[in-house]
Amino acid sequence: MKYKASWFPAVFAGLAWIAAILLYVLLLMGLPRQPWLWGLSLFLPALFLTATALLSEQHIFRAPLTICSTVLVSIAGIIGALCLLLFLCIDAAVHPVTDPKQYERILGLCGYPERESVSAFPPEIPKGASDVCFSYHFPFLQAGEELSLTMTLPEEQADRLKAEAETLPDFPSPEYLTKFEFEDAEDGKVWYSYCYKPGDWNHGELGAVFWKGNTLCYYMEDW
Repeated sequence: MKYKASWFPAVFAGLAWIAAILLYVLLLMGLPRQPWLWGLSLFLPALFLTATALLSEQHIFRAPLTICSTVLVSIAGIIGALCLLLFLCIDAAVHPVTDPKQYERILGLCGYPERESVSAFPPEIPKGASDVCFSYHFPFLQAGEELSLTMTLPEEQADRLKAEAETLPDFPSPEYLTKFEFEDAEDGKVWYSYCYKPGDWNHGELGAVFWKGNTLCYYMEDW
């Protein structure tokens, strides 16, 4: 009777532990703001199901109560995980990442170097950079993805990056980009631009770099 009473929650507990570990790793790897503490709540259903299996093994929970508890905890765990995922995605979209220390990780999250719109971004922030301004907006539903890195460099480093930019492909630039985003720029290059609908810049993707003096701004947008 012990085995028959406890196998049901034990199986669900095992599945819950596996699902919690996978979701926790995916959240840490896939979101720009790593939810170390929030993600731990994913393990609560697995803990409850493990406790249910142990109580059933000791005959504290009878079979009907064991089955009901297992089903209810499993349903609550699934709903809770979906709500947590929704909350974390909204939080990531509303609060951009602005810590320059996160630049390399975020750049990899954006698909660097394979993704064309970020392929010309520096692989890391140069050591001689000053006045560094970094920002990343996570895409969610109608919220577009945006990555920008602005920095002032020593003249030699700035000239080298400008020379590299001049060798990049030259794509057409949306009018709003140069008019609003980089109005004071001396020069620049849009190395990638793509309209999801021909002639309609309401939805598209681009990668660009603009500069003024020794200050460079790398910019990617997917909207």
